[in-house]
Amino acid sequence: MSVLTWLCFWGAFLALLWTYIGYPVAIFVLSKLFGRAPEKSDVLPTISVVMAVRGQADLLQKKLENFRKLQYPKEKVEWIVVLDGPTLAQFAILEHFPEVQVLYAETPKG
Repeated sequence: MSVLTWLCFWGAFLALLWTYIGYPVAIFVLSKLFGRAPEKSDVLPTISVVMAVRGQADLLQKKLENFRKLQYPKEKVEWIVVLDGPTLAQFAILEHFPEVQVLYAETPKG
């Protein structure tokens, strides 16, 4: 076996060994030696929930009721419903959800 073949084999073997065993162990040890606890923050980001709707008024009501059950501060949530070719039934349902912003296209855009 030539020296070059021997070097290629053991070089590749050591590279794989480092990748799958050495590096994870090194990161774990370094995190224990020099790591710090993650900072706890009481600040929650504001989120936007956007829902595109076309027809299916019964599902719209179920989905909005489900959104209300989210365990997230209500003042940090922005609800947006986009109606594609709205129906009177959809508007009637949305009257019960004043926190929802409604955008709509008069004619269906697909």
